[in-house]
Amino acid sequence: MQRLVLPINNFKPTAGYKNKKYLKKWKFNHYGIDCVGSDIVYALGNGIVKLVGCDGKNGVTTGKYSGCGYVAIVVYENCENNKTGKASDLTVTYMHLKSMPKVKAGQRVTKDTVIGYMGNTGAKTSGKHLHLQLDTDTKYWQYCAGLKKRNYGVFKFLENGNVDSTVNPVDYLWIDYNQNITVKNSEWYDREEFEKIPKIKTEEKKDEPVSEKKTGQKMGVIKIKA
Repeated sequence: MQRLVLPINNFKPTAGYKNKKYLKKWKFNHYGIDCVGSDIVYALGNGIVKLVGCDGKNGVTTGKYSGCGYVAIVVYENCENNKTGKASDLTVTYMHLKSMPKVKAGQRVTKDTVIGYMGNTGAKTSGKHLHLQLDTDTKYWQYCAGLKKRNYGVFKFLENGNVDSTVNPVDYLWIDYNQNITVKNSEWYDREEFEKIPKIKTEEKKDEPVSEKKTGQKMGVIKIKA
């Protein structure tokens, strides 16, 4: 089994999975989690890129017909659930990236592969952030739950709406030895859920700090703010 790690170095959640306040404000459910923090968006683990592209009509990235902006879809196999210990294959969709993803369809990725950069592209976004969505359907990975049927973009749609086979990303994420997460009390997400994300134990010895800029890797410790 593999353990998927956070997609950004300094992770700060801004909206939780199927959050009630989110539903009240936007009038539709939230099938993933939103976060801010570091600009560089990494792969979560060992996976295969299925699709990258712009979800907007005729390539537009803002406004009514911009869809989910720049997106990437990656399939990860044999992912450990941090609560049950059981494994699942997962389709992971990254939304609202700043520009065209840095990976290509068919490319194999690891947790150190740069997917792209956090952005604010797409129609349903109120600021720079990353939307991360996890789905147990890895066969029909283009059928993203929560989207209304339309005749443009990178996603596909069933006649009666796409089936919800999503899972809470918090249940499949781990904090790598060189990552940190900051949470606070919020109506937009369950603080306790994010506080319980486990940290990967490592025996790697760090004699001195090394900058991310030099290594391209993730660093930090967990921080909990009141």
